[in-house]
Amino acid sequence: MRRLFLSSLPFMTLLMALPLPATITLQLTPSVAQPQLVGTTVTWTASASDTDAGALDYQFSVEAGSKGFVVLQDYDVSNIFSWTPYLQEGNYQVRAIARNLTTNNTASVTIPFGIKSRVSGSTPVISATNHPLVALYSAPACASGSTIYVKFSTGAASNQTTAIPCSTGHSMNFYIGGMYPHTVYSMNYVVVTGSSSTNGPTGQFTTGSIPKGVPFPTISIPIPASSQDSATQGILLLDCYSNPVNTNNLDFVPTATDLKGRVIWYYPGYDSALNYGTYFIRPAPGATFLLYPADENTGLRQQLFRQIDMAGNTIRQTSITRINQQLAALGKLAVVGFNHDSEVLPNGHTLVKASQEEIFPAGTQGATAPVDILGDCIMDLDTNMQVDWTWSAFDHLDVNLKAPLNETCSATDVNCPPLVLAPVANDWTHMNSLDYIPSSGDILASVRDQDMVVKIDFNNGVGTGDVLWTLGKKGNFTMTGTTDPWPWFSHQHDVQYELNGTSVISLFDNGNTRVYENPGEVSRGQVLNIDETALTVSLQVNVNMPSFSPALGSAQRLDNGDYHFEAGWLDYTSSPYGEAFEVLPNGTFGFELIDNSITYRGYRMDSLYELDAPGN
Repeated sequence: MRRLFLSSLPFMTLLMALPLPATITLQLTPSVAQPQLVGTTVTWTASASDTDAGALDYQFSVEAGSKGFVVLQDYDVSNIFSWTPYLQEGNYQVRAIARNLTTNNTASVTIPFGIKSRVSGSTPVISATNHPLVALYSAPACASGSTIYVKFSTGAASNQTTAIPCSTGHSMNFYIGGMYPHTVYSMNYVVVTGSSSTNGPTGQFTTGSIPKGVPFPTISIPIPASSQDSATQGILLLDCYSNPVNTNNLDFVPTATDLKGRVIWYYPGYDSALNYGTYFIRPAPGATFLLYPADENTGLRQQLFRQIDMAGNTIRQTSITRINQQLAALGKLAVVGFNHDSEVLPNGHTLVKASQEEIFPAGTQGATAPVDILGDCIMDLDTNMQVDWTWSAFDHLDVNLKAPLNETCSATDVNCPPLVLAPVANDWTHMNSLDYIPSSGDILASVRDQDMVVKIDFNNGVGTGDVLWTLGKKGNFTMTGTTDPWPWFSHQHDVQYELNGTSVISLFDNGNTRVYENPGEVSRGQVLNIDETALTVSLQVNVNMPSFSPALGSAQRLDNGDYHFEAGWLDYTSSPYGEAFEVLPNGTFGFELIDNSITYRGYRMDSLYELDAPGN
């Protein structure tokens, strides 16, 4: 048997001729050295280069102990990640991944980072935050199996946080919010074990002053709150909608007030024209909030999904760009901008909603040429913000069902999502609210421009997406028990089941189609009694607003059985404003508050800690 040998020189020459593998070099640097105290913001910068051509993007995730990494900022061109661990001390791992968008090659680096307790003994520590109306309360550890919450009060005004499970060996930390500026508050923790409770020592905290220049809406109260109004829900959270037609072009901040109009919280850093068209959506569990802001890197509106804590720090974030990468991998139609609603589900997943755009041939919706049509997509994101389930109006609704008022969106309209296929699109669906139904795991969705509400087979993320029924003038239900010639809602907002059931629905009836056909009509607050078996519906509440609000608005059942309605865009042609009403069972107005902002939604809350607020 004859063996063949390669001489060393030709072999080395061969190796040198082979192309070297491309590599990404990645470094991750924190803004401060470890360890840091609970509640300290640490800004991480990822610095990367690649021997291959192609743009890079970055993903950041954090692991606490050995619980597994959780994505907090999904792939984005930004190489900056601001992290504020405010719940618990411990040994954390922070991981960055750099990815070449052309080659799809990645590199990762993980840095350990220690967070230490603010409590050194048995005495709680109360610290200021970067928000003048929010404190960080750090209590000593309490035994697992018990729960703990914090009471805070000033004078006759008192409130408390949500109770959370104790954790042996770790401090218990709370953001304290819903406080008046430059005011002294007394605070103490309460540990509950079985049927007994133990009060911790009382400490004091003085809130700061609100910085000059924060653009709050001007508030007036035509009808003050009285004993007839809901006493438990004494906070009004106004989701002021950023829009250049606001008075004096001001971009008002989302604001929480008491029922006398006094500010007790606001979302900081929200006063830039970049935020026109931003949706500050709703409260979420853990005294957090959901919003869809513009992308600070590109200036494009409605490009980010973000969850923030009470102090305004970003907890987690993903982008339209990242969502589209996942949709493409699933063979799904891309989205162009988040819009209108989002909801955290009981399993920790999050429903988000975005616009979709598609060109259809001539003849579609009566068009004489190819037509751009704007629809909607609902997505279920898992706890790492990865797409787990999708629904598209293009797959489940009739695209030839033209909007009755022929609405369109243009690429230059800041109230519309960015268009990518044509300068003008038919605004076909304009879905503006989602409501998760606990009893069935399905979704109730408001399809504004079609004047209808649909129930979607979501089935907790394994449903078909089929439309189970349609509610509206042309839907599956018969309206009974009324002589009103126009009983049905149109261009409605904030449709939701009340009382955690499936028999009462509240909504804000903007009434655009009704007003178009009957000029002089006004918007209404409506509550419907619905029988899904008999397919019948009747009006429990049908109250006129002072005038016509062509967009925006919300509805909510209050603890005392009254209803709260927010007319979001009154006097829309000259000096637009929002108006909140409490409506008594006899249909008369109780409490009434006006703000000179276009108000997307208004929520009545008992505190900023209301977990499934509002309406359930």
